[in-house]
Amino acid sequence: MRLAAVPDSRLVSAEAAAAAPPPAPAPAGVRIIRNLRPGVDRNTCGQAAIATLLARFALGPFAPGTASPSDGEAIDLVCRDFPPDLPFGLGTTAWRLCAALRHRVLSVEHVHSAWFGRNAEGALDRLRDHLDHGLPAIVCLDHGRLDGPAWSGHWAVALGMDAALVHLGNNGPAGDLPLEVFMHAWRCRHLPFAHNHCALLARREATP
Repeated sequence: MRLAAVPDSRLVSAEAAAAAPPPAPAPAGVRIIRNLRPGVDRNTCGQAAIATLLARFALGPFAPGTASPSDGEAIDLVCRDFPPDLPFGLGTTAWRLCAALRHRVLSVEHVHSAWFGRNAEGALDRLRDHLDHGLPAIVCLDHGRLDGPAWSGHWAVALGMDAALVHLGNNGPAGDLPLEVFMHAWRCRHLPFAHNHCALLARREATP
C-alpha cells in the first residue's frame, strides 16, 4: 500500500535492519501467505494478510476438504472479491480488509490510535491481548521507516509479542522488530485516519 505523505526522516538504517534478529518461525499451524510474484503481486500485501488469516481459521480456500492453494492462488482468490481499493491500485484500506474478513464470517475489531495517535498505548494493549490468545493480527506498518520504499504502507501479520520483540510474518527483510522500532513504524503518521497504530483483530464469530 502506498500513499503520498509529508517528507520525514527514516528511523531505521540499513545497518540497523541488517543487525535485527532473524525472523522467528511461524507458530505451529500458522501458514504465512507472501505476495512475492514479480510483476504480479503489486500492492497485494493486504490480500496476502487476509489469506493468512483465512488459512489460520481454515476458511474459504483453506476450508477442510479443499485442495490447499499456493500463495499466489490464495491471493488471487481474495483479490477476485476484494481487490485493492485505493486509486490506481495503490493498495488496500483497512475498511476493505475488514469487509473481506467479515465476508468469511469472522468478527473483526478495527483498532487504531485515533486522532494524533493519542491512544497508541491502548491500541498496543488490545494487540498484545489478541496475540496472547494465540490469534494473529493484521497490522499496518510504515515501510519507509524500515528501509522500504519511502512513504509506503505495508500490511504485515503480527504473530506474537514479548517484552522485546514483535514477531511478524510477511514483513520482508525486516522480519521481527524490536518493540520500539515497531511502534514507530506502526504509527504510519503519513496515512489517513484509522490507519495509525492500526490492527485488525479477527476471531471466529461466537456461536449463539
